[in-house]
Amino acid sequence: MILTAATTFLFAILAMLFFGYPALVYVLSKLKGRRIFRGNFVGRISIVVPCYDARDHIDVKVRDLISLNYPREKFEVIFVDSGSTDGTAEALQEYQRAGLIRLVRQEARMGKASAINAGLKVVGGEIVVLTDVDAKVDLKALRNLVECFADPEVGAAVGSVALQSGRSLISRMNSFFYQFFRERVRRWESSVDSASFFSGELMAFRRDLVDKVDADAVSDDFHILLKVRKKGYRCVSAENAFVSEKDVESVSGQISHKRRTIVGSLQVFSRDRDAFFNRKLGLFGLLIFPAYFIRMIIAPMILLLLEALVILQFLFWNTFSWVLVWTGLLLIALLALSLISSRFRAFMLGVLYAFIVQVAALFGVWDYLTGNYSVLWRKKGR
Repeated sequence: MILTAATTFLFAILAMLFFGYPALVYVLSKLKGRRIFRGNFVGRISIVVPCYDARDHIDVKVRDLISLNYPREKFEVIFVDSGSTDGTAEALQEYQRAGLIRLVRQEARMGKASAINAGLKVVGGEIVVLTDVDAKVDLKALRNLVECFADPEVGAAVGSVALQSGRSLISRMNSFFYQFFRERVRRWESSVDSASFFSGELMAFRRDLVDKVDADAVSDDFHILLKVRKKGYRCVSAENAFVSEKDVESVSGQISHKRRTIVGSLQVFSRDRDAFFNRKLGLFGLLIFPAYFIRMIIAPMILLLLEALVILQFLFWNTFSWVLVWTGLLLIALLALSLISSRFRAFMLGVLYAFIVQVAALFGVWDYLTGNYSVLWRKKGR
C-alpha cells in the first residue's frame, strides 16, 4: 500500500512538471504577458563566432553571415579561432585579407568561454551576437533578433532554434521534444518575464551588460542569461529569428551532449543559487528559474525513483499483483499498437528518449560532483 501511494505521488509530480508547468506559464503569458516593444533598431552589431577545427563550415558560415538582411556597414563579423589544427585559421585569414571578417587567433585551445572573452575584447558594437560556426542562420534572423533591443527593458535575446533531424529516430524524437517541451515553453516564459535557458546557436546581448564570461563556464549561454537578468533586464525569445543546426544522430551522441548540458547547468545553478526564489528577479526568480532546475535535474531522478518503485511492486507479486497484471497488459497493448500506428510508435520512442535523458542526467550529475568535465567543447555528439 505504501509503495502504491508513493508511486502515485511521484507520477503526479512528474505529470505536474512536464504538463502542469507548461500549462501554467502558458496561462500566465496570456493573463500577465508583457509584450516586447519592437522597433526599427539599426544599432551597431558585432557578430562573434567562436570556432575550433571547423574548416568544413567556414566557407558557408562566412557567406551566410555577410549576406544577412541588415545594413552591412552596421555590423562586423569576428571569428575567434581557438587553436585549430585543421586549416581553419588559414581559411579565415583569407577572408580577413578580403575585408569580409575580422580574425582573432588564440594559439592554444582554451575553451569556448575563453574564445568569447577574446572576441569581447575587440568588439565595437553596442549589441553582441553569438552564433555557433555550424549553425545555419536565416537571412532575416539578425534583424528580427536585434529589433528586440528597441525595448529598453530587454538585455538579451535568443533565436528560435530548429534541430535538423536526419534518419535517426532518436534525433527526430529529440527534435520533437525540444520544440514542444523546451522551445515553446521558453517563448511563454519570455512573455511572462524571461526565458529559462538560452541557446548558443544564436543569441545576443547588450555589450555594456556583459564584460566577460567566466573562463571555466561550461554553459556560456546560460551563464550570460543569468548575468543579464541579475542586472534587471529581461532575457527574451525572438521567435521569428530562425536558426537551425544538425542534431546528433546516435544514442551515445545524445547522451554525451545532454551529459555536458547537465554539467553546465549545475555549474550555473550552484554559482547563481542566490537567484532561487529571489523576489528582486520577479517571476524569473520566483518561478521560472527554480522550475527549470527541477525539470532539468530533479525530474529525471524522480522518474528513476518511480521506475524503481514499479520494479519493487513487481517483486511483491502477492501484495501488488494488480500492478504487475495491469502494467504487463499496458505494455503489451502499447507494443501491439506501435506496430500498427505511427502515433503509438512515437509514444514508445518517447519512452526510449526519456530513458536516454535519465542516463544523461545521472552521468552529468556524477561528472559535476566528481569534477570529471572540461571547459573544452567537443563537436556535438562526439
